Amino acid sequence: MILRRTGLGSLKVTESFPLTEDGWARAWQSLVTQNPAAAPQVLAALQAREADAARLRSPALESGELLELDARSIASLRNLVYLGGYVPGSPITAGERCDVRFGEDRLLVFASHRADVLAEIAYSQVEDVEIGGPGLVKSGGGFSGGGFGLGGAIEGMAIAAVLNAMTTRTSITTIMRIQGTGCELFLLHAGLTPDRLRIEMSRTLGVIRAARAGEAAARPAPEARPESVSPVEELAKLEKAC
Repeated sequence: MILRRTGLGSLKVTESFPLTEDGWARAWQSLVTQNPAAAPQVLAALQAREADAARLRSPALESGELLELDARSIASLRNLVYLGGYVPGSPITAGERCDVRFGEDRLLVFASHRADVLAEIAYSQVEDVEIGGPGLVKSGGGFSGGGFGLGGAIEGMAIAAVLNAMTTRTSITTIMRIQGTGCELFLLHAGLTPDRLRIEMSRTLGVIRAARAGEAAARPAPEARPESVSPVEELAKLEKAC
């Protein structure tokens, strides 16, 4: 729908479009006519959504290879966003979607819905795994009613309620940081809140801690150095010997 604010401050619906092919076509034409500068951004967003949908329909999703990978993994995190970091020799780029699978002795980062490995880190080299972020985030809304008189106030409140319902969005923002001896990854998870993801990852984090402890225990103990004697003590010993 298209809304305009009247001279009295209230909002008035000037045009609405049905949720049909014809309605979408008319809405697009209206957008291009009234706000041509916004059209490229809207078109890019629509194309990105279509690309994501096409990727989800990819035959790779139905392959037994991915099912086998999931079956062999302790845990799998799908459709994450790689925010950035440092992964030597990896082709992964910031903003790319990926899947992370935690095996018996290492974690592997795959291209989203693909079997292509982008990075891998042995658990013995994982120094820290942090899970945080704001969690539930609400955006949009904020419209309030307006207008003079009872009729104008009721109309304004009704339109504001519709706008708030249409524009208010609740999303999940959870950040996972994985630090290794030679790398660091920041990943966005939009499916679970930080607390819930920590619970889901409890067993996996325990396996990683056990691997780190085993690695530390397997290291040879440092050789004991002979106790150093100060020059003063040496002179004292020589004096006693004489």
